[in-house]
Amino acid sequence: MADEPLALFAPGALGTCWHGRYHYFEPWVGCDHDCLYCYARFRRVVQDAVGSREFAAARPFLPPDDLLAQIRSRLAAGDIRILKLSRYTDFFLPRFLADGLAARVLQVILASPVERIIVTTKGVPDRACLDLMAASPRKVSYNVVAKPEGRLRLEGPAVPPVADRLQAAAWLQGQGIQVTVHLDPLLVGVEDGEADLRRFLGDLGAAGLRRVMFSYLLVNPAMIAAFRARLGDTEIDRLLKVFDIGADRQYLPAEAETVYFSVEPSQRRASTERVARLLHDGGFAFVLCSLKNRGPEAEVDRRLCPLCDGTFYA
Repeated sequence: MADEPLALFAPGALGTCWHGRYHYFEPWVGCDHDCLYCYARFRRVVQDAVGSREFAAARPFLPPDDLLAQIRSRLAAGDIRILKLSRYTDFFLPRFLADGLAARVLQVILASPVERIIVTTKGVPDRACLDLMAASPRKVSYNVVAKPEGRLRLEGPAVPPVADRLQAAAWLQGQGIQVTVHLDPLLVGVEDGEADLRRFLGDLGAAGLRRVMFSYLLVNPAMIAAFRARLGDTEIDRLLKVFDIGADRQYLPAEAETVYFSVEPSQRRASTERVARLLHDGGFAFVLCSLKNRGPEAEVDRRLCPLCDGTFYA
């Protein structure tokens, strides 16, 4: 899959949730959110598609009218049942909300034979998109990326404030849509302190958001170089102190580019147990992402911290 060009629709990757029983949907090339930790920006298939343009200056996969026509035609075939928005971009980008293209695309998807769309976003949908999703609550799984805001910010400057993201998510939940908070990727030693987590989980509880999936940052040499280039060595050295650099692992069996370093096992386990305990004590329904949590660092008591089986937020 990694050697193929970026596609508007692509089957789920081997080793991912639900054993790939879904399709990725990539309506945009690039992502204005410009998060430093974004895995997509370092993947060759994305770099080839972006070409000489900036990754942070997203463009439609096709000219808008052609894009809408191709989406409508492909989904009409009826063989795509679950659609993930998206693997390599964020659907709710400001430029496509402002020009109405996001709403037009969403309308086509929701009117199609697709049975379920799984949205994972750091964005904030506009009123048109909110109303479209609210009109088809059984079709939508809405996953909002949000976590405590620590001293080190790896999210891009265009990412909306956490409070705005949670407000939109809570409204959608009130319309009958299943909403899950993605506490991901947590930075060990930066965002997983007990006091910060208690405050953050208090905000979730106050918003009525009580479903959480959590996971941790993985890094590779290209990501580390980008971190240093933008933020300097001092903060990044502090961040990387907890990583087991040198003990890398390939996370998807058919994709050689998915080789990353994880946090040192004992520190990762301690963090996982702390987060799980706070979630449990707070009465949250929660899982630890099974895709990015493998090996000795993920060996914790499953009675305390269940692993996602691929159905939690589907």
